[in-house]
Amino acid sequence: MSILTDVEILEAIEQKEIKIEPFDDPGMLVGVTYDLRVGGECYIGGQEDKIYLSDDPSGKHSLHIPPRQFAILETYESITFGPSIAGRFGLISKYSKKGLVFLSGPVVDPTFSGSIKIGIYNTSSHDIYLSFKEPICTIVFYKVGQIKNLPKNLDNLGRGIKSDDVDYLKTNYGLSEFEKRLSKIENNFILMKKIGWIVLAALISGFIGFLFGMFSW
Repeated sequence: MSILTDVEILEAIEQKEIKIEPFDDPGMLVGVTYDLRVGGECYIGGQEDKIYLSDDPSGKHSLHIPPRQFAILETYESITFGPSIAGRFGLISKYSKKGLVFLSGPVVDPTFSGSIKIGIYNTSSHDIYLSFKEPICTIVFYKVGQIKNLPKNLDNLGRGIKSDDVDYLKTNYGLSEFEKRLSKIENNFILMKKIGWIVLAALISGFIGFLFGMFSW
């Protein structure tokens, strides 16, 4: 398995081993990586509906991710791999510095076709905005050897965020709700711990009093 360089990536595109649609900005290809941009379909955990971004002057141009909230977005580009190409992607480092955490599986299998779905979580205490077509993650392409069992029924085939993922996040209110529940459990544990110390102190005090009672005359 070897990483493809920018020259080899262009050759693979020409030979139709890799397909990137749209391939309209050569500046996204640098060294051994290609930057994938924020696409038009997104979802914030706990909200009722998906969010749609576009270039339309009357449309929504950026995704607002509140503090301690989870989001799913798809890439602007769709990619298609032949049976000898695989990929690995991750969040662009500047977003990590802002407090975003990447939660998606990083491997893209051979024969994949569709947009990349990205799960991210805002760990910071401030709002983060992602603009439509803004570079969000970078992907590295690999040339792989012969594969006996190619992946089948890949979940992410095609464009759009799956309704199952949206329904799950609706009912679970995103990770911010999870944090609230976790915080409640933690507070209950702290309370029980305090009560435990009080009970233990009372038992020790009672035991000491009992000993003094035994040896008093």
